[in-house]
Amino acid sequence: MGTERYDRTMRAIPVFSVVAWLCGGAALLACSCAPSTPCSAFEHADIVVAITVQKVLAVEKGFVTRALAQVDESWKGHFGPGRILTVSATPWCNVVRLEPGSRHIIYARSIREENRLATEGCFRKIQLGPYEFGDSAYLDSVKAASHLPRPLGA
Repeated sequence: MGTERYDRTMRAIPVFSVVAWLCGGAALLACSCAPSTPCSAFEHADIVVAITVQKVLAVEKGFVTRALAQVDESWKGHFGPGRILTVSATPWCNVVRLEPGSRHIIYARSIREENRLATEGCFRKIQLGPYEFGDSAYLDSVKAASHLPRPLGA
């Protein structure tokens, strides 16, 4: 009985290895990013910026993994408009496509290097376009509310 189970396991290992190789390793990653609202994403992020991708720096297996981008607008964090950043991405979870000219709102927790914005992981990333209204409207309301006086004790 024990050797039969061992034989089945040993036969499965090459099959699993081939599937993982064909999928570029993506089958090995468990992606469990739950959708987040702009409000929730803003609360958990240290940096929230709108960027325009300027130039592709690195491509792996047909996916742009690094690009130069300019900050167009900043709602949270220390990156002001006009700043040029290196933006990194991965093709696995919650993908952002870094194509020249594309515009995105990026919510990020931290920066590993001074001029690098990491988009990996489950943080919200929205490509700006004609059908995106929720994030921009919410962030504009946050910016407008920041100029209002705070109630006493808040």
